[in-house]
Amino acid sequence: IGGVVIVAVNSLLYLNQSIPPCGVSLNSITEQSTTFRLKPQPGVRVSLDSASATFVSNDRLIICLKGGEIYVVTLVADSMRTVRSFNFDKAAASVITTCICVVDDNHLFLGSHLGNSVLLRYTEKIQDDLVSRTCSRRRFSHCETT
Repeated sequence: IGGVVIVAVNSLLYLNQSIPPCGVSLNSITEQSTTFRLKPQPGVRVSLDSASATFVSNDRLIICLKGGEIYVVTLVADSMRTVRSFNFDKAAASVITTCICVVDDNHLFLGSHLGNSVLLRYTEKIQDDLVSRTCSRRRFSHCETT
């Protein structure tokens, strides 16, 4: 896809110099804290303060919040490979994460300085998305410690 994803405390932004920016507000604080044009992210009210993130594919990243919640964020692109929105799926909850990295195709390492670090094995599940009129999308459906 190209471009850069900026993880801010109250918003998530995608920037690419050849296309218009895409940004979403993750809570109501952004109304007072920025003049950047942000769309509200439906169904998501979180803060990314002290969050850890890593890409697991070109269009999908894992974000671990400071409370241990794990979200899979998909960059939704159109046919011109322009990111138009983000899709947030809450996948699991785990340790309070200090760092995260992909170990191989199916494993994530969640490092924690407050508790035991965890090696997670994840699987993807194809689901029908009724909003997209029978288009399929992938989502992390199961995480387990190994």
